[in-house]
Amino acid sequence: MCGRYVLSSTGEDLADHYGIPLPPWYRLSFNVAPSQSVPVYHSTGPTAEWSQMRWGLTPAWAKKRIGPRGGVQLPTFINARAETAAEKASFRQAFRYTRALLPANAFYEWRKAESGVKQAYAIQRPSAEVFSMAALWDTWRDDNGESIAGVAVLTTQAASDLRFLHERMPVILHPDHYALWLDPETPLEHLKALLVPTPPGILGSFPVSNRVSHVRENDADLIRPLAPSAMDNAFDER
Repeated sequence: MCGRYVLSSTGEDLADHYGIPLPPWYRLSFNVAPSQSVPVYHSTGPTAEWSQMRWGLTPAWAKKRIGPRGGVQLPTFINARAETAAEKASFRQAFRYTRALLPANAFYEWRKAESGVKQAYAIQRPSAEVFSMAALWDTWRDDNGESIAGVAVLTTQAASDLRFLHERMPVILHPDHYALWLDPETPLEHLKALLVPTPPGILGSFPVSNRVSHVRENDADLIRPLAPSAMDNAFDER
């Protein structure tokens, strides 16, 4: 799964990578969390653009319901399984017509020790360069005109060298496949062929401060490798 990630590239670096400038609202973040507004790169017909969306997709057809404590609730998804998204009612429409890319420089995962205590890890490319997570987006609207544009990260089986952390991870697309993924005319079978696990050796992982578990924590030290002497928990060999 993917529950937190890092977006630390400058707007200039992202513009170079994706080929279009970032809007003035862009802000980097070392602890992107669900329900926050995130930059989403998506197609609008023959061109692509950046939009701000909530990390958490609510299907366009969803109906409000009353929660157990009386509040109004809507179904919200931060992840979607790549293997089944094209057929699932919650994602079928988005998979076919509103696909997107979420830029990231790393994502976080937690490993549980035998003691039950969890240790945070960062997963990134060797030079922490930007990569793109495959995503779906949709816009929910109510009868009063309220609208929420939300995005979900597609996940797949984790690379073999990362399964000690979690069995699943985001789908990471090669830049050569960006246009194919975003093109509304791409056949369904070609889209599915892009959603494959990352080969081992592409990403590295290292323990980081457990401060990342707290949404309010957001600074560059979160992505700093934890010194061995600072490790509070002993882990078995992989």
